[in-house]
Amino acid sequence: MSDSNPSALFSYVAEQVNRFELAYLHIIEPRIKGNVAIEDGLPPVAAAQLRKIFKGKIIAAGGFDPEGAEASSKREMLTWWRSGVISLQTLTA
Repeated sequence: MSDSNPSALFSYVAEQVNRFELAYLHIIEPRIKGNVAIEDGLPPVAAAQLRKIFKGKIIAAGGFDPEGAEASSKREMLTWWRSGVISLQTLTA
């Protein structure tokens, strides 16, 4: 997906979906494309930005591994894909 201002677009969407009281918002970090990391070393920018706006739980995916998941404890849940296995890790906020 491409947009001239993705930060503003997704911030607006996160704000608007608050009224639906969703169980969670599942986001994929922009540092990956498919199953390939396009930005090595980039922090989870989408999750950090949307956490300030969205009032429900967030499941973040995209470029995480077990070590990165531990370092990203501000998300409620993280998911990652390695060697054909999907892992879902629940974190304490």
